[in-house]
Formats: sequence, structure tokens, C-alpha cells
Amino acid sequence: RLLLKISHNTLDETVTLLQKKWSYISIGGCGLIICALLLVFIGYYRLTKMQMRELEEARRVAEQAQSSAERSNRAKNEFLSNMSHDIRTPMNGIMGMTAIAIASLDNPSRVRSCLKRINVSSRHLLGLINDMLDMSKIESGKLTLNIEPLSLHDIMQNIETVIHPQVREKKQTFRIYVHDVRHENVCADRV
Repeated sequence: RLLLKISHNTLDETVTLLQKKWSYISIGGCGLIICALLLVFIGYYRLTKMQMRELEEARRVAEQAQSSAERSNRAKNEFLSNMSHDIRTPMNGIMGMTAIAIASLDNPSRVRSCLKRINVSSRHLLGLINDMLDMSKIESGKLTLNIEPLSLHDIMQNIETVIHPQVREKKQTFRIYVHDVRHENVCADRV
């Protein structure tokens, strides 16, 4: 049997010292756990914030693509609407001049004049149809212009020829006034 005699003060000091050490270890452990949790939370917050930015960027890109598609669709619809109107104009000229030519079979000069106008209107119509068929070239930015020498006087006469039947049908007046033209012969795309 072993008997040990320790003074009360020594035992009290030892217990107090162990309690302090245990308190420091507990507080330090809790501090480490809190720091680890804080680091995990900060990392999660940064990751979430980064993901939110990426999602916002993806949303913005998708909205721009949708907006671009809507603008493209609107432009296509407007193009087709304008083109259908532009096609009707020379078509009406062809039909009107054909009717006049048929009614004037006994007047060869009148028939010849109508045939010239039909020729101008049909070439204009063909150019418009070719432009419609080349829509993919327009969309891809590969549209090529057919630059050729031409006379502004001839262009103005062609415009009058194409529009004249519609003007007459609607009992309207159409006059072209050209002033101060420096260069009548130019290079341009006829259509």
C-alpha cells in the first residue's frame, strides 16, 4: 500500500493548472474548428458567387442571342414584306404593258414600245428574284454587287417604265425631275 500525502494547496494548484490547460485546449480547439468552418464558408461563398456570376453571364449571353435572333427574324420579315411589294411593281408593269400590247396589235410602234418596257420590267423582276435567292449570301455577308457602267438617264427611264402602269391604274401622276447631274454615266449595281 502506498500512501501519499499531498498538501491541499499543491493539489488545488495542480487541479487549477489542469483546468486552465484544458480550458486553453478547448478554446484553441473550438477556435480551430471555427476557423476551419469560416474558411469552408468563405470558400463556399466565393464558389457560389463565382457560379452566380457565370450563371448571370450565361443568362445575358442567352438573352443577347435571343434578342439577336428576334432582330434577325424581324429583319427577315421586313425584307420579305418589302421584297413582295418590290416584286409586285415590275410584275404589274409586265402585265399592264402586255395588256396594252395585245390591245394595240395593229400599231407596231406601240407594241414595240410595250415590249421594251416589258423587257425592262422583266429584267428588274429577275434581279429582285435573284436577290431573294441570294438571301443566304446576304445573311453570311458574302453578297457581291454587280458593278457595271450605266447611265443615270437610262435608270430613271427604267424606273418610270416599271412604275408607270401602277401610276396610271391608280389615276395618279408621276414625274421625274433631274437637275445638276455632273456625271450621267456611273458605275453601280443596276438592281
